Amino acid sequence: MEAVPAAPRKRPFFRTPWLSLIRCIPSTGTSKSLGRSLGSGVAVYVASMRPVTRLVLVTPFDSMQEVAELQYPYFPVSWLLLDKFESWRYAPRVTAPTVILAAEHDEIVPRANTELLQSRFQSGLISFHVLAGTGHNTISESPEYMPLLKGSP
Repeated sequence: MEAVPAAPRKRPFFRTPWLSLIRCIPSTGTSKSLGRSLGSGVAVYVASMRPVTRLVLVTPFDSMQEVAELQYPYFPVSWLLLDKFESWRYAPRVTAPTVILAAEHDEIVPRANTELLQSRFQSGLISFHVLAGTGHNTISESPEYMPLLKGSP
């Protein structure tokens, strides 16, 4: 019987050529980085690699692997995830004022994971807000949401 070659593994997100394009975009001094949920991992990465004037994270987490392992304890998550989205690794490199918006009743990202991420940023950079009565998918319905997104930290 002839051996079947293994399928080529896809390249992890953070190693894709298009993401490296962020280094080619000239900095205007007014760049901002915003990420919601999974996008928060990308936003933290971008803010750690180039100067931004403000970072806004909505329902962020410290590590996608950590959150997935809590949601799916019987699956070998560490083997299945190609990208871990380990924001905790990049957070210490961020120098911009950072706003973190957490949902009071987030059913996807446990508050502990958001707080772990918060603890990894440099002291004095974080403005942390818990939006009352909101869930992971309803946080944008809070009257506080848009002013916090638009405002300065």
